[in-house]
Amino acid sequence: MNTKTKIAKNTPSSIYQTDENHTGFPQWYIAQIHDIHIEMASEQIDPSPVLKGMLLQDEVGRKQKNPPWSLVEYVIRDLDPGYFNSFACLSVFGNTYVQCLCGFNGWHLEWRISGQSSGNYVHYRACYPGASKKSFKLKKNNHVSLGQRRDLLNLEDVVDAFFSFHQNQGLPPWLKWRVLDI
Repeated sequence: MNTKTKIAKNTPSSIYQTDENHTGFPQWYIAQIHDIHIEMASEQIDPSPVLKGMLLQDEVGRKQKNPPWSLVEYVIRDLDPGYFNSFACLSVFGNTYVQCLCGFNGWHLEWRISGQSSGNYVHYRACYPGASKKSFKLKKNNHVSLGQRRDLLNLEDVVDAFFSFHQNQGLPPWLKWRVLDI
């Protein structure tokens, strides 16, 4: 899915003007994003996660269980390069997840697949096949994340990878996935 949804950027203060629990996304906020997504996409679908119990989290601690796709996409597109909220994670049971980090010069994308009962896992970092072999650092306002060759991705590929995880479609084949020792 490569639908480009543009939603007006909210400020942190407008997001949290609610009496609801501040550890999650307010329900009015989720509904607003859903309505804008449906209106702009001119379709009547906003997929729910395929696997129940999926959890969306961002760096500032907001959480949403079983998030609709429109909220996941909005959270990723709303990340900034280290001023307030530059990290998001979408996870399922057993510590399997996809996570991204936003920088000034690109994105890092990682995917972890965990064994349900063994505790074993494989942790991957996405990169572009055939791109430069030079190492690049992901630069944020408050941090530099070390990278290896071909690690810096663009926003659209990160969004598409999160959609693949959200719909339980597995590792996107258009990216190369390198195993990381973590």
